[in-house]
Amino acid sequence: MADEDKKNVNNQDDTEEEVQNLIEETKKINQDAEIANDDIKNGLEEIDKEVDESVEKVEKIYSELDQIDTEAGNDLDELILKQADDLSAE
Repeated sequence: MADEDKKNVNNQDDTEEEVQNLIEETKKINQDAEIANDDIKNGLEEIDKEVDESVEKVEKIYSELDQIDTEAGNDLDELILKQADDLSAE
């Protein structure tokens, strides 16, 4: 019976050691996941910042194009009026 008790104790010790190893491995995996999560979060924040900057640049370009279109339309209107005045003066 003593041998059987030793085997049970040894099995229990082995099981406890295995559980502790699994706990440590789980902690390491969790730590690695947290690091990866932080890296991804930082990367997404950087992408978000770059997208915002790009949107601002595109909005500025459209604003400038609208201004150019307005000015070109005004210049064209002035040219047409000048030509009409020149024709009526003849």
